[in-house]
Amino acid sequence: MNLHHGRAAARPQAPVMPAVLSGRAWTARLLRNNCFRQHCHAAARSRRVIGVPHWHALGTRLLAVLETRSRVLFDLHPKELGVVPAIVRLAAYAPSWVRHPEDWQPDPSQHARAQWASFLRHLLALYPVPEFLDSAWHVFGQPEHFDRDCWIAVAQGRSLKDVHGFPSSMKSRVLHAALNGGDGEAASLASAVWRAELDSARAQPALRHVVLTHRLFQTLAWHALGSRLVEKFAAAPADAPVAAHFPLVVDALHTIDAHQGRAHAEQLLRLPIFALMRHAVKFVTGLMRVGGHDLTEEQVRAAAGSAELLRLAARRWRPMLGGIPFESRSGWVDGHPTWRVEELCTTEALKAEARAMRHCVSGYTGRCHSGKSAIFSVRFLKREKAMVNALSLATIEVAQATRSIIQIKAPRNTSPGHHVMRIINEWASSNHLEPLK
Repeated sequence: MNLHHGRAAARPQAPVMPAVLSGRAWTARLLRNNCFRQHCHAAARSRRVIGVPHWHALGTRLLAVLETRSRVLFDLHPKELGVVPAIVRLAAYAPSWVRHPEDWQPDPSQHARAQWASFLRHLLALYPVPEFLDSAWHVFGQPEHFDRDCWIAVAQGRSLKDVHGFPSSMKSRVLHAALNGGDGEAASLASAVWRAELDSARAQPALRHVVLTHRLFQTLAWHALGSRLVEKFAAAPADAPVAAHFPLVVDALHTIDAHQGRAHAEQLLRLPIFALMRHAVKFVTGLMRVGGHDLTEEQVRAAAGSAELLRLAARRWRPMLGGIPFESRSGWVDGHPTWRVEELCTTEALKAEARAMRHCVSGYTGRCHSGKSAIFSVRFLKREKAMVNALSLATIEVAQATRSIIQIKAPRNTSPGHHVMRIINEWASSNHLEPLK
């Protein structure tokens, strides 16, 4: 399909958009302007929109004005500017309108995009709005959106810091610089803010590039930690090639923040930059360990840039007792323990225990990940020449909040024998756990 076909065609003699939105019959082939015809198809699909009060009446008013007074629907194809979805979002913000759409009189000499910007400001603006913020009306998602809330706050003279969800960590001078210097290269509010943060930190070009191209810096959701991380990397010695490590550190910190808590991530941010980089490599290597062999640093950096890191982190959780296996003092042979109690801290470990014990412990992933329970396996270690075979003989569930044993199951959900219970009691006593009642 040729997007430019028929742009110079004459307008319809009577407005078509009101008929489209009301569900009355209309004939697409009679509309010679391809841009307008495609906007009409989009408007017809929008009749199924729900969640926007009085959408049909408001949409009819808005689109009728654009059709009869401007070039927006005739010069811009929906692939160039999604006007109809943006109109749905404008209708959702009808309580914030400061003028009626019927009072808008565009400048006929302006091009279509300038007329669209003029229409937005006529409806909603009491104060000037930087042009780059207009991208907020084309962000996908619910009609009411954070970026659009920010646009209206600027347009109506309110502080952006009063917008729900706006990061309180943002400095006023950074926000002022973003709003007053973002018209050049910035494509959104988030882009302008991160550029202002980089300017404030006097970041080198290499660091600017990796920050502005990283997926976590396309929004402001991670500003509290992200801004501090940018400052830390920007303050590194000029001769230290730290920018190449930035994506790895960001992904590691984001994963730690999501799965181990904000306090842990903030504690890591206090480390010197090179210690932080080493910790990030160690953390990601632990998640990406394959077949018992650690990946190279280049492989780790490449793997950390994908969403796989968050998925892998979700399959692991922090051990309740530090992760070091308990070795019973009884039953040592040739200086080696024969009984061990191990904490199971991954989805794979729970599945392996379920297969070995023939019970349902694999279904306890959610309880372990949320910190409600911890699962332990009692294993007998049998040595044959250079091999050590670990035979699971009992599985223990512990409530982390009370440090009490909830249940103990032998294979096929049977009760464990007396010797196994003696090992469990020894382990529970050494870790100050409440025994099974």
